Amino acid sequence: MTEIKIPTGPNFSFRSTLYSHGWADLDPFHLSDEKMQVAYAIKLKNGKTSRLSMMGTDDSRITVGILTDISAEETSEIIGLVKHIFRLDEDYSEFYRMVEKVKSFS
Repeated sequence: MTEIKIPTGPNFSFRSTLYSHGWADLDPFHLSDEKMQVAYAIKLKNGKTSRLSMMGTDDSRITVGILTDISAEETSEIIGLVKHIFRLDEDYSEFYRMVEKVKSFS
């Protein structure tokens, strides 16, 4: 099994993101509450298929386990996919600034 560690940033909560809006309970995801991980079957651009197992870590990372060997190009594609799934590249700073101003949210 290949393993990739993707930095999330200090304010990211894997658990909160995993359980927000129920997305991880829907196909094509498979949620394991006891392991606190979510699995996802993928088909890469080159046609190769595999299964990803994604888990949060204590050091602000998501650990991705991949059942097959992958190339550098495939690794890059998988990192992009995981960042998209968890919205890691989106800037929420303006949202957090606005929420801080609402007493019932802070």
